[in-house]
Amino acid sequence: MPHVGRLSAPGGAIKRDMLAPVASSLRRPLACALVAVAAASAVAIALTSRHVGQPAAEAALEAEGIVGMSLAAAWWLRRRPEGHLGRWLAVVAALSAGASLESSDEPSIYAAGVVSGAMLLLACAYSLLAFPSGRLRGRGRRAVFGLAAATLILASLPTALVSPSIGALGPLDACTANCPENALQVASVSPGVVDALRWAEGVGASITALGLAVVLVRRFALGTPPNRRVVAWIVAVGAPAGFVFSARWLVSAAFPGADGLVDSLTWTYAILLALLPLAFVVPLVRAQVGAGSALEDMLRQLARRPNLGSWERDVAAALGDPGLRLAVWSSPEQRYLGTDGRAIVDPSEPLGWHRIDRAGVPVAAIVHDPALEADPELLRAAGTATLLSLESRHLEDEMRAARFRILAGAEAERRSLERDLHDGAQQHLIALRVKVALMAESDPDDAERVLAELAEDVDATLDEVRALAQGIYPPLLQAEGLMGALHAAARRSPIPASVKCTDARYPVEVESAIYFCCLEALQNAGKHAGPGTRATIRVSSSDGVLRFKVEDTGQGFDVRAARAGIGIANMTERMAAVGGDIRIVSQPQRGTVVSGWATIEDEELLPTR
Repeated sequence: MPHVGRLSAPGGAIKRDMLAPVASSLRRPLACALVAVAAASAVAIALTSRHVGQPAAEAALEAEGIVGMSLAAAWWLRRRPEGHLGRWLAVVAALSAGASLESSDEPSIYAAGVVSGAMLLLACAYSLLAFPSGRLRGRGRRAVFGLAAATLILASLPTALVSPSIGALGPLDACTANCPENALQVASVSPGVVDALRWAEGVGASITALGLAVVLVRRFALGTPPNRRVVAWIVAVGAPAGFVFSARWLVSAAFPGADGLVDSLTWTYAILLALLPLAFVVPLVRAQVGAGSALEDMLRQLARRPNLGSWERDVAAALGDPGLRLAVWSSPEQRYLGTDGRAIVDPSEPLGWHRIDRAGVPVAAIVHDPALEADPELLRAAGTATLLSLESRHLEDEMRAARFRILAGAEAERRSLERDLHDGAQQHLIALRVKVALMAESDPDDAERVLAELAEDVDATLDEVRALAQGIYPPLLQAEGLMGALHAAARRSPIPASVKCTDARYPVEVESAIYFCCLEALQNAGKHAGPGTRATIRVSSSDGVLRFKVEDTGQGFDVRAARAGIGIANMTERMAAVGGDIRIVSQPQRGTVVSGWATIEDEELLPTR
C-alpha cells in the first residue's frame, strides 16, 4: 500500500527524495572517474619507477587489481545490497589503489604504498575467509584472521618503524636497485633485531597464508553440496594463492640460491592475484544462471502436476539440498504444516528458513541448508516456483468446486423448469385435451360456451409459456435494457417495489447477471420478508463499475445460515462470471440489503436505445 503520509512530508524531506535519483546518477560517473584515475595513476607510477624490476607487468597487475576489484564491489553492492561483502570489496579496491604507490620512488609515497599493501593483504584475507556473507563465522576462520592481524601489528609494524628500508609486499614490486628510503623509521636498532623482526614477519605471513588455504580447502571438502557450489571459485583461486605465497617465502628463506624457483612462484602468485576479482564475480554470475536454470527445471516439473511430496523432492533436487523440507501455511490452524501433515516451526540454527508470502500473507516456507542463504537468487526461484505450484493447485480446486456448483445450479434450474411446466402449462394443456374430448359429447347449444372457455384456456397457457420464457431470458431485457426489465419485474412483484435505474445499456452478460440477481433478491423478499414489506431496486454506474442494490423493509434473516441456499449461490456465480461479487447484509427486524457490482470498461458502454 502506498505511503500516503509522504504527501504531507516536510519540504526538506521532499527535496531529498527528489534529489536522490540525481545524486545517485552523479555518484556513478564520479566513482567510474575515480577508478579510471586511480588505474591510470598506477600505470604511470609503475612505468616510470626506477626500482621496480618488471614495470610493465607491475603496471598491468596494479591496474587490473584496481579495476577488477572495483567492478566486483559494484556488482556485489548491486546484487546483494543487504550483505557486507560488497563493502569489504570496495575497501579492497581502495587499498589496491593505495598499494600501487609502492612503485613510487618518493620515500614518503612509497612508505604510504607499503602500509596500504599490508592492509590490502589483511583485507583480502578477510574477504576470502568471510565469503560470501562478509562476516567471519567459525573458530578456524577467526583464528586465521587473528593471526594475520597479529602478524601485521606485532611484526610488520615494528619492522617498518626501526628498519632503514622496507620491502614492498606486491609480488612484482621487489627492489632491484635504487630502493627508496624508509620514511617511517623512527628509531634505529641493531641489524640482528631487524633481521629477527623480518623473520617473524615472514613466518607469521607464511603461516597465515597456509592457514587460509587449509581453511578454504577444508570448508569445501566438508561442506554440503550447496556450500561447495557457493565457495568453489573462491577456493579454486584463494587456496592456491595461499599455498604459493607460503611456499615462495619458505623457498627464499631456506634456499637463498633458488632464484629460478622463487621467480616461478612469484609469477604464479601474481597470476592468482590477477584472477582474484574474477573469483568474486563468477559466483554471482553462476548464481544468476543457476537460479534461472533451476526455475526452468522446476516449472517443467509442474507440468506433471506433482503432489506436495513429489514437489518437495523436486525442489530439493533443484537446489541440491537432500534435507530440504517444504512447509505449507494452514489458515485454519494458523501454523505451517509439512507434507506429512505435521506441524513445522521456524527452526533455529543450523537450518535456514525461507518464507514465501503473497501480498504479505504467509503461503509456505522452505526449510533448507543454511549454506543456501549465500545463494538468495536460487531460494527466490524455488519460492516463486513453489508459489506457482500451490496457486495452480488452489485454482484447480476452485475450478473444480465452481464446476460442481454450476452443474448443480443447472440441474436445479432444469428441475425447476420441469416443475413449472408440469404444474403450469402441462396442466392447462391436459385440461384443454379433456375439454376437446368432452366437446364432441356436449349439447350443441353449449358449443359456444365451451369454445369460449377453450379460448381462455389457450390464452392462459400462452401466458404461462411466456412467463417461463421470460424466466430464461426476458425479451424486455433485450429490447429495453435494465430499466425496462426491472420496472416490469417490479410491477409483477408480490410486494410493492420501486426502481431507480440508469437507462444506459451494457453488455448482454452484465445486464443479464444483474437483472437475475435483482429478480432473485426481489422474489426472496416477497417470499420471506413478511407482510407490509416494501422493496427498492437501485442500479448505478461510476468509475468503470456497475452496481446494484435491492433493499427491503422485511424481518431479515441469518445470512450465515442462508449462505448454503441455491439462490444465493446462483447470484454469487452469476456475478463472479462478469468479474464481480455480491454482498448480503441483514439483521432481524431491520430488513435486508443485497448489493453487488460488476466491472465494465468504458468501451463496453452501448448507446441508449
